[in-house]
Parts: sequence; structure tokens; C-alpha cells
Amino acid sequence: MTNIEQWVNESTRRFQEVLKERLADEQPSRFRYGYWTVAYTFAKPVREPSLRELVDLLARWQGKETGWPPFWVPTRAEIRPYPHEGTVECWLGEATSAPDDSDFWRASPRAEFFLLRGFQDDSGESEREPGTTLDVILPLWRAGECLLHASRVASDLTGDHDPIELVFAWEGLKGRRLENWASRGRHFWSLPTRPASQGRVETRLATSAAEIRENLASVAARATRPLYEAFDFFDLPLSVAVDEIERLVDKRKRVYS
Repeated sequence: MTNIEQWVNESTRRFQEVLKERLADEQPSRFRYGYWTVAYTFAKPVREPSLRELVDLLARWQGKETGWPPFWVPTRAEIRPYPHEGTVECWLGEATSAPDDSDFWRASPRAEFFLLRGFQDDSGESEREPGTTLDVILPLWRAGECLLHASRVASDLTGDHDPIELVFAWEGLKGRRLENWASRGRHFWSLPTRPASQGRVETRLATSAAEIRENLASVAARATRPLYEAFDFFDLPLSVAVDEIERLVDKRKRVYS
């Protein structure tokens, strides 16, 4: 088992513990329809910050691409990060009941990061029945945000050309259909009508901060390709990925978050 596999397994177990501790009486669970995760580790961390320093670094690394960035560091007492067994943890689910706002994340001084979040499609924002759709563009945006976060971490703790190993996973896909609701109809092409027949998709990739900065759209497309293929072999056009990643990083072109 690789280090990143151990980290993912440990983080997933910890998430289940947090749910049992904090949401024991919540029936049905806000995550009953599914969620997505990302984990990443770095091959050569040059130093291990203290937990206090790590919190400060996390606040500096958080992105401004959208209004709800991955690894957001809140300051409100009830949801701010806390130490747990040598890691920094954050559970946002006490301030909300929406699955896409109920982030759980962990970070370790060994440059290991894990994030779990529900789908926006299940929050009511899509006006679709929860568990039935997956927006075709949002996974690409979320992958792009996470890749940018990883590149900022690498610039501080490792190096621009050192390997970053990432694992993305999407749970609760079976029976969902790809739709195009979040981009408000900007794209016009045929989406597959057949729903996903598998419940889970996982994808792994290796990259670097330099590659992310130079070719973010290509790396994000690589990260999400297995997800899209689960929907009747759908292939998201690279031109769409380039256009959408440009919108992600350029607020003047923003149409959704």
C-alpha cells in the first residue's frame, strides 16, 4: 500500500468517526446521495511545519477562484480548524446542512491533504431531484481549484518541479445522468442520456506545480476523464476544458461558482 493509499484510508475512517460523533442523529444522512474526495501528497517535502504554522499556511494557500474554495480556513469558533492526532482537521458541517457546504478536510505537516465534499447537484441549487444528475462542468472546476491549491503548497513546501501525487474519487454516481445546468446553457453539444452504471470512479495522476501553472486545463481534463467516461464513454472536448478553466481563473468571465 502506498503512502497516499494509507492517507486516503485513514482520512476516510476519520470522516466516518466525525459523522458518528457530530451527526449521530441525522437521518437520513446529508451524504446519502454521494460525495467527492481529493487527496494529494508530495514526494519530497523539504520541511515539516508545526501545526500552528500549518494553519497559517493553509489560510495563505486557500484559493480565491470561487466563493467556497477547497481547504477553506474559517475563523468562526464553532467551525474553525482544530488539531487532531498530529493533523489539522476542519469540519464545516456544524454550520450547514447542505451536502456541498459540509466540507471535511485534513492536512498533515508531512504535506498530506484530504478533502471530502457533497455534490452541488444534491443541494437544491440545481432544481433537480437529488442523486439524479451530475453537472458536466462543475467537476472540472473543482479539480482545477484543487490542482491550484496543490501547486501553491508545492511552491512553499517542496519545489515547482517535484512530483505531486493526487487521487480524485466520486461516490454515488450510479443512476445519475450528465446535465448542463450550472453553466446556464452556454455549451451546446449532445450529452449522453444513459445514466452511469457504476457507483464509484477513482482517478490518479502525477503532476507538478510547474505543469499545473503552465497547463492547468490539460491536467484538470486528465484528472476528470475517467469520471466522464463512466457516462456512456463521454469525452469532454479539450476546447471546453480550456474555456472553462479560463473562466475559473478569470473572475471577469465567471458565470457560476
